[in-house]
Amino acid sequence: MSRFDAESFSINFFFLRKADNLAIFVEFSCLREARAQCSSSDIRITQTGTGQVIQGKPEWKVSVEKECSCNAYGLNLVCTGFQTVEPIDPALFRVSPSNPSFCVVFNGLPLPPSPGGVTFTYAWDTQYHFALASVLFKCA
Repeated sequence: MSRFDAESFSINFFFLRKADNLAIFVEFSCLREARAQCSSSDIRITQTGTGQVIQGKPEWKVSVEKECSCNAYGLNLVCTGFQTVEPIDPALFRVSPSNPSFCVVFNGLPLPPSPGGVTFTYAWDTQYHFALASVLFKCA
């Protein structure tokens, strides 16, 4: 079932006159709007080792990117028990003041476009497995 707000309709009339005969051609077209929809599966979280050692612990680089054209904001990761000996810019990644089990990415602002997204590094004995807790999307 199609939604009316996701489609636009157009009717074009073409008048052709050949001698005294008039022909009218009607073209009806339905143009489906290219509306991008996003879901949590469009958020990609990747980690790689940097090869650096900070205070005797390996450094890890985390990238959080969106793989769709909508704005992704209010992004939180599950970070229960996360530790690092390397300071992280709190504008990029910080423990949520309302729930210490979650970490806020990019102050909850819309993620920058990919490639790039938001990237930060941390240093700990083992790689932490970050999981998406929540995200909101706004599609134009």
